[in-house]
Amino acid sequence: MYKQLSSHPLFMILANDSIKKLSKIARKVSYQNGDFLVKENEPNEHLFLLLDGAVRIENSVGELIAMLQKGAIVGEVSISGLSLPIANVIAMDDVKAVVFPMNVITELSNQEPSFAEALHRLGMERVMGRLLDS
Repeated sequence: MYKQLSSHPLFMILANDSIKKLSKIARKVSYQNGDFLVKENEPNEHLFLLLDGAVRIENSVGELIAMLQKGAIVGEVSISGLSLPIANVIAMDDVKAVVFPMNVITELSNQEPSFAEALHRLGMERVMGRLLDS
């Protein structure tokens, strides 16, 4: 898992010790078609890195907002503290993801400001994109 994290744009800015810590704490989880990774307006306690498969991002009435695939980060809006999730994230097929607990991501954000900034920027891009599409 270290190799996957150290080569991902969001995580490569972390110190090697932080990446090693994340590698040990993170867990791989599988989802089936139709499973929710994140539900709109419900608390989310995880950040996800998609390893395989694809997810659809949709609003509460089922309108497609986006589709994300391998390498995408999901859950960044709520993890970055911007708001509760602004959309549903649903597996489109068999999805494998690395799941990071919120408390670990928060701790790393406090220790490494560049990581916090990158996570916040990613969340803001998603929120602004959603607002502009409305």
